[in-house]
Amino acid sequence: MRRCRENAVRIVRRICGVSQKELARVVGCARLTIIELEAATLQLSPRMAEKFALLVGISKTWLLQGNPRVRPVCESDSERPFTREVFEMTRAEVLDPRTDPGDVFAIYSTVESFCAQLRAIACVAYKDKQIIYFYYKNKEFLKTMDRWKAPHPAGLTQAQFMQTLERYSRQKKSLEKEKKGN
Repeated sequence: MRRCRENAVRIVRRICGVSQKELARVVGCARLTIIELEAATLQLSPRMAEKFALLVGISKTWLLQGNPRVRPVCESDSERPFTREVFEMTRAEVLDPRTDPGDVFAIYSTVESFCAQLRAIACVAYKDKQIIYFYYKNKEFLKTMDRWKAPHPAGLTQAQFMQTLERYSRQKKSLEKEKKGN
């Protein structure tokens, strides 16, 4: 019996907790392709690595490096380890991508409402000489949100926020078109 060495595709599949057949369905290829990728009789192409990144959530760069000794990371956040939860979140987004322009407007409106409430609370905290406590509570709150690491630690202007939402929306629409094409 020959011993198969670990490779990137096998590691991803095991983390995701899916069979070869299920992974093939997710990325839109034949089961035989997954078998050959895992057996290293077929080399992972950049195009296939891109499909994995978009549809599974694993880093395309990590996949193409092909070093099983390096910890797998997410496509969207290279600091975040790739886990089954990441896979499930990615699948949820792919299956229901929420690309409607109304969604972008709803996100924008919610954040703006939240900011308006924060400004009002800051005024009261300042008036009541509790602004330091206000700062502290906000910092603590933001620490609980660290699962979504902000690419801009200083935050975003309103214009940057809208541009980012629109860019993400376009990416999701593109992913949805690709999914429908397969």
